[in-house]
Amino acid sequence: MRYTLIACRSRSDVATRLSYAAKIIKEKKNLEPLVIYDKKISDECFDIYKLFKIEKIKSYLNFLSFNQNIILIIKSFLYFIFFSIKIYFKGLDWFVDNFKVNQILVGDLIYDRYIRTDFKYLNPKIYSLKFLKLLFFSILKIYIICQIFKKYNISCCLIGSKSYLSMSALLLRVSKKFKVKTLLIGGGIYKVYNNNYNEEPSKFYIQKILKEINKKKLSQEANKYFKNRTKGKFSSNTNQVIRSWDEKYWSKFKNNKTFLNRLKNEKKKYKKTIVFASHSFSENNHYTGSIIFRDYFQQFVQTIKFAKKDKNNLWLFKLHPASKTKYNELDTSLDVLKKNLSQNILICPLRFSHKLLFKYADLIVSSRGTINIEAACYGVPNLITTGAYYDGYGFSKRVRTKKQYFDYLNKKKKYFNLSKSLQKKAKEVLYIKRNLTGANKFNVASRRISSKKTYFRKIENFIKKGDKKMLFSYNEMINNLFAR
Repeated sequence: MRYTLIACRSRSDVATRLSYAAKIIKEKKNLEPLVIYDKKISDECFDIYKLFKIEKIKSYLNFLSFNQNIILIIKSFLYFIFFSIKIYFKGLDWFVDNFKVNQILVGDLIYDRYIRTDFKYLNPKIYSLKFLKLLFFSILKIYIICQIFKKYNISCCLIGSKSYLSMSALLLRVSKKFKVKTLLIGGGIYKVYNNNYNEEPSKFYIQKILKEINKKKLSQEANKYFKNRTKGKFSSNTNQVIRSWDEKYWSKFKNNKTFLNRLKNEKKKYKKTIVFASHSFSENNHYTGSIIFRDYFQQFVQTIKFAKKDKNNLWLFKLHPASKTKYNELDTSLDVLKKNLSQNILICPLRFSHKLLFKYADLIVSSRGTINIEAACYGVPNLITTGAYYDGYGFSKRVRTKKQYFDYLNKKKKYFNLSKSLQKKAKEVLYIKRNLTGANKFNVASRRISSKKTYFRKIENFIKKGDKKMLFSYNEMINNLFAR
């Protein structure tokens, strides 16, 4: 028997999407669905799998016999001891970029999970209980999942994310080793992974839509969306329950005349004005692969130190809007900035208008922030350090090493020009990202705004009656999954 291996995220919307895909795969390819989960699974997800008649649902620890698990636990412990010592001598930077289990890179996933809470990015410690626990259980999970691939005839994998140490992320990494294709299905996007598991999933989807969509209509709609966005108006076809913070943020912008006057006066004293927009330090640092620095916080600190020595340019440091509301990082970030202030460094108010920033900035610098593509829409040069969803179109400059990064910041001449066509392309990509994704009726919002009873009734009706549009979309996904 051949199987479709499904990573359970213990979220109702994800379980629904992956179950529906597994149902079609079974009908088309006769593959039996097999669900794997980590520590626990919600009763609601169990009930969803039952609706789709998926019976094989197991914790990763229950796939193998007791004796097999004991052998792998001992093996994991020995590996854990050896590498705990090696990491001590090599350091965290080496660990993030190079740590592998069974030839599978997982150092970045472990580190991202480690700094996710409790401000661990401020002072990451190798010999903390939290880090060591993550290290050991990650090793064990990888070994067990590899044995599952060997024991069962896995033909494909279905996942709902690729972040942190989720079962989805681990399946994606292991599937590459065993040359098994993996299909990631989001709320309104999909991506078939074969070799490059670092690629941001919406990047593929945007490229796909750009090829298929009517160019004239796209340009019109993109312009309309951008005008509404900059006026703080929400787009109509994205549910406000899951609206991205960056759209909401435009309605909260303030001109702040005091800061604006200071900016105008200080700008006269310097050759250029550079804006550094930090990312959330605890959020999914390696989602798009290599980020040059160990994490976003390291980039933040080293950029401040560089700016302090740069007497030719005025620097504006703008902290991520979610640093206050979502991650509670604002105070710690301000502390770092205040300790390193110099005459050429200004702290930008949290809600200061992006439109005004773009008017006075010569360069916007971030890791993969939305502010970069917004800047491109206004014709402002911008610098990124990761494979963001908008990378590769020509309206953002990407650097791949620390040397390239600081050399570019130190550039004496004008950075680069954004033609009208590049500004147009930036608006189109931003429009697609925010409006033409999220169309799946089983996205996170569909569950949040419904009671369990209503949501389950929707699923049952969907299974019985179907949906031509969704069926077409899923058939396309699955055809791509099994394409040679």
